[in-house]
Amino acid sequence: MTNKLAVRKDMVFSDIHAPEHDKQAFGAVLEYAKFYKPDGVKCIGDVGNFSSVSHWLHEGGQKLSLEGKRVAEDMESACKVLSEINKVTQGAVSRVVTLGNHEHWTDEYVDRHPNMKGMIDVRVSYGSVGYECIKYNEPYRNGKLLMFHGLYTNRYHSAKTVSVFGRSCVYGHTHDHQVFEDIFWKDRHMAMSIGCLCDQNPDYLRNRPTKWVHGFATIEFFSNGCFTIDFINIINGNFSRLGKVYGG
Repeated sequence: MTNKLAVRKDMVFSDIHAPEHDKQAFGAVLEYAKFYKPDGVKCIGDVGNFSSVSHWLHEGGQKLSLEGKRVAEDMESACKVLSEINKVTQGAVSRVVTLGNHEHWTDEYVDRHPNMKGMIDVRVSYGSVGYECIKYNEPYRNGKLLMFHGLYTNRYHSAKTVSVFGRSCVYGHTHDHQVFEDIFWKDRHMAMSIGCLCDQNPDYLRNRPTKWVHGFATIEFFSNGCFTIDFINIINGNFSRLGKVYGG
């Protein structure tokens, strides 16, 4: 008689950057979520773009329009996309956001403007729509897999990531898809970046070519912590699984 391990299904997204997200790619993901019916939803950073508190503008010495209303609008946009995910994943029993560098900008803003403490808190806002928040750069352990926003942006960032952590990792931040597998004595581990769901040609790029790809992942965990990962590349707002096209 064959021993069968129970399977738990997660959908994993990164770098949505609401409200500057790609609506067609995001819509295709929502459509697939209705079919896939995940047990868990993991957003691994930069759910919101938070351009109103961008540290690039701050470091560049430019004058910011940082009144609380604009920050609140950015937070509302991020919570809105999380709520849209919730509507099509009502059976999910686990919802997690590993905070990204764009969420961290809100903390930097409060540090510079202490009068805003208690008025802007991404953990409270994301928590209000049902998501547990993991600290910026702190890995979230999911079975035998680590999830976090991403620490490296060099050419071979996946090789760097698996080398540093010595564990299998899924991350975002780079907006591209890259995977590297390595051997640690008797163990084999890999690191994978899973693309993004944001606008691939934001104003600041000025049409410069990039390696960015639209995508997300589904990960199915066995009861022993092992997993099978499926990276899904979205091309022009569409992708297919099992002969069915999503998006369009």
